[in-house]
Amino acid sequence: MYSALRNKKSLIVARLLKPASIFMISTMIVNGGNYLYNLWLGRTLGPADFSEVGLLLTFLLILSFAGMTYQLVASKFMIDLEDHLIKPFIHLVKKRSWQFGIGFTVLIMAFSGGITDFFHLKNQWAVILFALSVPLYFLLSTERGLLQGRQSFVGLSLSYQLEIWSKFIATVLLLYIFRDQAGVAISLSMLLSIFISKYFRNTEFTISSSSEIKIPKHIIKKILMFAGFTLGYELIQIAINYGDLLMVKHYFDPQTAGLYTAVALIGRIIYFITWMMVMVLIPTILQKRKEGLPYKNIMFSYLIVITVASLLIITLSAGFPELTIRLLFGDEFIPFAPMLWKYALATSLFALANLFIYYFISIEYYLSVYLAGFFATIQLGMYLLFHDTIDQIIGIQIIMMGALFAIQLGIFILKKEN
Repeated sequence: MYSALRNKKSLIVARLLKPASIFMISTMIVNGGNYLYNLWLGRTLGPADFSEVGLLLTFLLILSFAGMTYQLVASKFMIDLEDHLIKPFIHLVKKRSWQFGIGFTVLIMAFSGGITDFFHLKNQWAVILFALSVPLYFLLSTERGLLQGRQSFVGLSLSYQLEIWSKFIATVLLLYIFRDQAGVAISLSMLLSIFISKYFRNTEFTISSSSEIKIPKHIIKKILMFAGFTLGYELIQIAINYGDLLMVKHYFDPQTAGLYTAVALIGRIIYFITWMMVMVLIPTILQKRKEGLPYKNIMFSYLIVITVASLLIITLSAGFPELTIRLLFGDEFIPFAPMLWKYALATSLFALANLFIYYFISIEYYLSVYLAGFFATIQLGMYLLFHDTIDQIIGIQIIMMGALFAIQLGIFILKKEN
């Protein structure tokens, strides 16, 4: 009996120590840390200042979605390409990520004044400091993709851990220095954390010189096609995921925008769970597909987990909205408590649809991207027409994301594959 229990414990420990399990645990810690970080900012700053800080954190999330293009490209082709093409591919993708990052930095700086005015920010330097972090983040995302492609989940975990904890420490120190300029403090802490995550660790992926071996044109074409569809979908995700926050920050007063940001932060916990699973799902499916093994059943298991988590969060949000907001943000944020379950529902529908879309992209089936683009366009258009109340903003998301999820589910059921 004792021997059987000991063997069972050893098996559990062995599973937890697998690289993929370590990454899942690490990602939960990172997401939890990010959540605590945002909650602490909300409690420390209050609704009005939190709306400005929330916007800059939204910019960071938008940057992470743009960087995800490089991460997914690097991950996919580290698995798909033959060994002799890996070095030239690494050189190519890192070089392009740096070049595009510099281009976006120049563009953001050129329009920093307009961005500051449009979103009612206190200081233009908040936007300028954010712009400086773009090329570093693109390069960091590329290296994360290379680690992901090699399924080096321990190194990938370390990268995310360095970013979140250095950001938290830097924010505490910088808010003390720039107490009246919270936006500047947050942007500078982002820049420092990205720098630390990029350079304060060893990496096997260098960009020192180009390989003499050239990547064949038909493979370059395949890389560009995948990158194009992935970038397109990342832009669509930005529109769907953050269009509401940007519109609310523009159309409503800082107090209302801060309250809405808090509700959005609570409601989006299910999306972060989905993202964590996508990071493991995609390389797993790619590897199974490359080996000619069944992979559709893997998607089913992930779908079940996310559905259960979504229902749990929606139920808690509907049953205890005031208690949830009071515990997480404080009494100042309670006026928006009735909207919490609605936002959780909207986010859950998008998270489920998003899982299907990433799954289809990984197997190079791009119809889902076109459909997501269509619904994102309609959703943004409806924000522009109907933005008198916060209820309208959330209602639009529920309708659009419900329809998108239903269609993606239908395609998944009908499509014949392994």
